[in-house]
Amino acid sequence: MTVAASPPSIPDAPDAGGDPQARFREIEQRLALLARVSEQAREGILIADLDGRIVDVNPGYCEITGYAREEVVGTTPGILRSGRHDAAFYAAMWREIACNGYPDYQAESAQAHSVSQ
Repeated sequence: MTVAASPPSIPDAPDAGGDPQARFREIEQRLALLARVSEQAREGILIADLDGRIVDVNPGYCEITGYAREEVVGTTPGILRSGRHDAAFYAAMWREIACNGYPDYQAESAQAHSVSQ
């Protein structure tokens, strides 16, 4: 699952020759493309504001978690707490999000895999 901790900056659009309307259209097209990618991604994508409140999720998130979009928007990612992890786990996860913009689930998956063997 992908977690965006803060609003991403919009990369510069290709040179529109100084025409602000053309630049606006190019940025609009790029945002529409990114929205389609998010909607079609099988991975769960959660977008939170700087206060940690969920502002949007994609259908992949809903499929993975079983929560409807309406159930999670306005809440915090804490809604997913399973009771299986301690406070140290969540503190480390939030540090990773603050530093990298996302948690490192590969490390968690590797640890879970090594424990199961």
